[in-house]
Amino acid sequence: MFGWLRRRRHRRHLALVAGAVPVSLAGKFGPAPTYTPAQVERVAEDLRLDKVRVEVAIAACCTEADFLQACAGRTAADYRRLRLELIDTFDIDRPKFTCEHLLRLKDVPRSAAWNPNRTEHDHAGHGSGSSGHGHGSGD
Repeated sequence: MFGWLRRRRHRRHLALVAGAVPVSLAGKFGPAPTYTPAQVERVAEDLRLDKVRVEVAIAACCTEADFLQACAGRTAADYRRLRLELIDTFDIDRPKFTCEHLLRLKDVPRSAAWNPNRTEHDHAGHGSGSSGHGHGSGD
């Protein structure tokens, strides 16, 4: 009965990986077909991705060998499954897609502001990165 809602939510969570992650990687490290797990993890931290989406991002943006090394306990079948989810969800026309292909996708979010993991506090702070949070308590 709620299958459509579950699919919509799943698409929304994958959309951040397919959209904002490649844009952030290209912005920080220059455009490339693949990136290192450390680069993906750095961007994932900036975007505040949860562990599951970090693994999807590594599968999407790194080689299979890098995925297997970075994601302990994961297998080559996991790598292929995660990439297949992206292919099916966003109608990617090639099984060996790269980050350059993800950058050309339409209808995916391109900024961290869309991240459902971000809180109102994150939006208000505009990502300043300061530990003081910039809100002044008025004490």
